[in-house]
Amino acid sequence: MITGNLRSATQKAYIAFTKRDWKSALRAIQYSIVIIAFLAGAISGGLLTSLIGAKAAWVAVIILIGSVILFSIDKRKNKYANAVV
Repeated sequence: MITGNLRSATQKAYIAFTKRDWKSALRAIQYSIVIIAFLAGAISGGLLTSLIGAKAAWVAVIILIGSVILFSIDKRKNKYANAVV
């Protein structure tokens, strides 16, 4: 997944520089943020594993559960907002 994002970021950055396309520049920045977030997660996961061992997996579980809860709340808000209109 990171390889595809890296390719896409490079491609969009090339288009942004050669054609002065601001939309491609924005997409390149977005892809770069995804790449940096993946890198930060890998580094923090490695550090946590070295500090607390296999219990580090629970940190990932808690983050994923929080993400599911936030997405559920957002989905419900959008569902009810569209129903009222």
